Amino acid sequence: MKALKRNLQLLSLIMLLSQLLFGQIMNIENKDGSVLQLAVSDIEGITFELCKDADGNTYRTVKIGNQWWMAENLRTTHYRNGEAIPKVTDNTQWSTLTTGAYCAYGNDENKVATYGYLYNWYSAVDSRNIAPEGWHVPTDAEWEELAQYISTDNGGYTKYTFYWEKVGEHLKATSGWYKDRNGTDDYGFVGLPAGNRISTAQYQSPGIYLGLTQSGMFWSTTEYDPNQAKFRSLADWDDYFVNYFNKKGYGASIRCVKD
Repeated sequence: MKALKRNLQLLSLIMLLSQLLFGQIMNIENKDGSVLQLAVSDIEGITFELCKDADGNTYRTVKIGNQWWMAENLRTTHYRNGEAIPKVTDNTQWSTLTTGAYCAYGNDENKVATYGYLYNWYSAVDSRNIAPEGWHVPTDAEWEELAQYISTDNGGYTKYTFYWEKVGEHLKATSGWYKDRNGTDDYGFVGLPAGNRISTAQYQSPGIYLGLTQSGMFWSTTEYDPNQAKFRSLADWDDYFVNYFNKKGYGASIRCVKD
């Protein structure tokens, strides 16, 4: 079986070399089913950005403007130095944390492959570094650069105090959102509705999970005040890319950007 696998790999390499040597056509299938044809002789180079976390998980990445972004939510359980991030399932314990922690939505590990883990802000800024080597959790300014690029690339959208109009539509995944209120995912960001986990709140019990399939919240490292930090979010009910702040103990998704 191993020999067969090696032979197939060799055959693939031979086919690729023949294309390079004889200038054959390369077909690239888009998500909508259309096919882009390129002469191999016209391609100057192909760039791949490796993104591998402390657990050995690898992530799809995408270049949007001048930035490289993870196209999946983070799902590491260790900091870059190898130390474990505490996993906290108890609601009361989660609500009182002032140090880094993570959890699976609803404490259901089956959701992690799709949605990644939820992390509090303390883990996002821990000096042991939660991001893969060569990557980092974005600042609010880096999120803003992403939003501005998408706006400009589409002719210019209106920016309000706490959100950009229409930008969220371009970032939301094309499936998985509540009642098929999906986005167009024009840039391959694949924004997912991974929900969140609250810390302390006036109207909900501390530590509960909310919003799976309806909203996605992504941390920045930017502090808003001693108790709150800035984040970006997407929702099924509108096309906004929200810029707001929340308690540092909230559980949210993390997307990293390349150094």
